[in-house]
Amino acid sequence: MKIKLLLQILLLLSGCSDVVSDEYATYKLAQQAQLFDRGWLPDIVPSSATQIEVNNDLDTNTSEGSFRIDEPQLTEFIAKLTPTSSKDEFHFTSGDSTWVFNIVDDSVITYTLNKVKG
Repeated sequence: MKIKLLLQILLLLSGCSDVVSDEYATYKLAQQAQLFDRGWLPDIVPSSATQIEVNNDLDTNTSEGSFRIDEPQLTEFIAKLTPTSSKDEFHFTSGDSTWVFNIVDDSVITYTLNKVKG
């Protein structure tokens, strides 16, 4: 009986997640949802960005997702980033937030965000 109760509790807890997933067709829609004001994406993302997908984990204060930027804005965006030792990987830090961006296609960027809890 105790094992059955414990199993139910574990299943309930594993189903509880504070990950909020959203999709925005345009930068303007993401901006209206305050994605940039809340720090989930940096303000260096150009306003031409589209197909923005985010998965924000409120418990761990992290995020991952992707978006699309076409040329010439893609080259301008990359110029604002710092290259890492990995091919097509860059990072950007602002305050207590660090984003790692990967260029996975000619115009698709994936990212992860880690925030230092203060």
